[in-house]
Amino acid sequence: LGSWPTLRKPSLRLLTARRTMAFIEEVDVQDGSDDEPIIEELEESPPPPTKAAKPKKREKPKRDGVALTEDLIRRKAEHNEGMLSTLEEIALHQLDIDKIEVLNSCRHLKIVYLQNTLISKIEGVNRLKKLDYLNLALNNITRIENLEGCESLRKLDMTCNFIDLDELHTVGSLKDNTCLRELDLHGGNVTDDGVATLVRSLVDNPLLVALDLSNNRVGSTGAGALASLLAASTTLEVLNLSQNSLGDAG
Repeated sequence: LGSWPTLRKPSLRLLTARRTMAFIEEVDVQDGSDDEPIIEELEESPPPPTKAAKPKKREKPKRDGVALTEDLIRRKAEHNEGMLSTLEEIALHQLDIDKIEVLNSCRHLKIVYLQNTLISKIEGVNRLKKLDYLNLALNNITRIENLEGCESLRKLDMTCNFIDLDELHTVGSLKDNTCLRELDLHGGNVTDDGVATLVRSLVDNPLLVALDLSNNRVGSTGAGALASLLAASTTLEVLNLSQNSLGDAG
């Protein structure tokens, strides 16, 4: 007697394929169609191009401010034993201060933090000859002024203020601050027209090293104006234009 042939079970993959074909034939008969089933491959469509989100314009807070007094400065100058005559650094942020006139009495101040308050006007600092860094971010300031006397001012932070197109020309007042190296206008809703005004105002400040215009509304036209500033300046090394809508041309 010959040996019985070895029977092998069909693979699971083959059974699955047969069941799939049987199911297709059954559906085809029920539909009464003689057309062969068409199996289409779905191609993944590329995701739509993402556009840079325009920054939301910050609204001015609607709360009452408090006055900056010498007593308040003394309390915040505990690290200097409350002495104002030799005070070199002070942090007065998040105190809802709306006026800063009395800072002039601290003649040796070099670093001042006044971010996230309610200040609407730069004043009371024109006698701070040694002031090196002034942080006025997140305030209600509408123009740059009264800084001419700050002869040593090296860095000015004006992040997220309200200097609109009509007042951007006041940046030109910084021409007297010959030590200024860094200017931060991040989040100020600066447009292309604003950039043109800004460039004209910075022509007389040839020593600027860093300019931050990130998170604004600068387009390709504004980028072109800034390119001319870069070409004309021999000192500008850092120009931050991130989070803008420059487009391909920009």
